[in-house]
Amino acid sequence: MNNPFDMLHPTVMIRNAGFRGRNMINRNTIINGYGQMAKIGYGTTVGGDCIITGDIEIGNYCQFGWRISIRSGDHPLDKATVFSNSRLLNGVVGSGREGKISIGNDVWIGDSAIILKGVKIGNGVAIGAGAVVVKDVPDYSVVVGNPSRIIRKRFDSEIIALFNQLGWWDFTFEQIESLVETHELFTFSIMEDRERAVQVLTRCIMLKKHLFALGNLFTTPLMVVESFG
Repeated sequence: MNNPFDMLHPTVMIRNAGFRGRNMINRNTIINGYGQMAKIGYGTTVGGDCIITGDIEIGNYCQFGWRISIRSGDHPLDKATVFSNSRLLNGVVGSGREGKISIGNDVWIGDSAIILKGVKIGNGVAIGAGAVVVKDVPDYSVVVGNPSRIIRKRFDSEIIALFNQLGWWDFTFEQIESLVETHELFTFSIMEDRERAVQVLTRCIMLKKHLFALGNLFTTPLMVVESFG
């Protein structure tokens, strides 16, 4: 297996997880799919002291802060006890209901945020520090609070549609650096120069279609890590 990590702190613990490559995982973080396979996209970085467990799928180029909790399960509320530890009757109580968590591409999650089971987070979302996300979050929303609430969209609907059509997160680091069109996209404020943004995004979409036709867009296999740490 090729090494999928740009950085993997020796204190990290991983069980039943797959990585698309160029990932960075900081100290004391736990990633465990348990009976599922936790999937982490290309280029995604995870801060320290995070817990990512269960049926989780995370897209490309996401950045997570520190002390973040993302868990697809919870404790049972309909049983005699919420104590689901295996020391009690060999775990006969079981856990609560599972709910897959899907996180899109280019998502930022601030320190100490909590993502609860069953939540779907769209592309380009920014989640503020300490937020508790209890329901789905649409593309390019900015979310804060407990329980979380949307305070605004990062861009207007036309710009969001262009970003989703482009899907720049399908490019590698090297392609973004080498291609003039994609490189330019990251060099200015979308909000301050909207007209330029529309033009650059449109050119990038045309370029991506061309590269796709040539078979030059990357596809990275899921590199499975059954056990580390």
